[in-house]
Amino acid sequence: TGVNTIGEYAFNGCTGLQTVTFKDKLSTINTGAFENCTNLTSITWGKGLDTIGKYAFKGCTSLKAANIPTPTTTICNQAFANTTSLTTLTIPSSVTSIGAEAFYNTTKLSKINFKAKNCTVPGIWRYDDNRGVGVFSGAGSAASKLEVIFTSSVTTVPNGLFNTDRENGYPYAYVTGITFNSSVKEIGNYAFQNCENLSKLVLGTGVNTIGEYAFNGCTGL
Repeated sequence: TGVNTIGEYAFNGCTGLQTVTFKDKLSTINTGAFENCTNLTSITWGKGLDTIGKYAFKGCTSLKAANIPTPTTTICNQAFANTTSLTTLTIPSSVTSIGAEAFYNTTKLSKINFKAKNCTVPGIWRYDDNRGVGVFSGAGSAASKLEVIFTSSVTTVPNGLFNTDRENGYPYAYVTGITFNSSVKEIGNYAFQNCENLSKLVLGTGVNTIGEYAFNGCTGL
């Protein structure tokens, strides 16, 4: 119960590990701490978590759900990349930063509950102003649908959240439906660029600003 930090690559490649329980004093999971724990199926989160580091759960190919707890503020680059069994995801209202490719290649992802009310996506890698790699490149490619729900705590959708650089071979986010609660006021620049499978969009009554290139390349809409 006294553990507050898990160091870099502490449990990397522990392929026999199936479940993890974090206690409430844990605040930081560092780079690669559980990377390539390929049989990890479930995580019980504590109530004190603040930071999930780079590659922390990358390649945990048996993990099916990541309902990240409040008061988490930071999810770093590729934290859950290649978690190819992940089907549901909750981003809590406390999150203020999600790194580029944090959920890259989460191929079975079918539902995202996005609650982060004051969030940015720092360090998006760009070729130029119109192309780059966001958070969810390749998400949902093996699912029948990928629904994204922006809940009542959200006022602004971050710039580049689902943006993908198609011209240089990155898979796009296979989002099929998006619902904005009436609390959402602003949809950021490039937020859903190149989401080619997007066919359903519910804007809600609160939206007053749609940013540049927000839905550029959404050929299925």
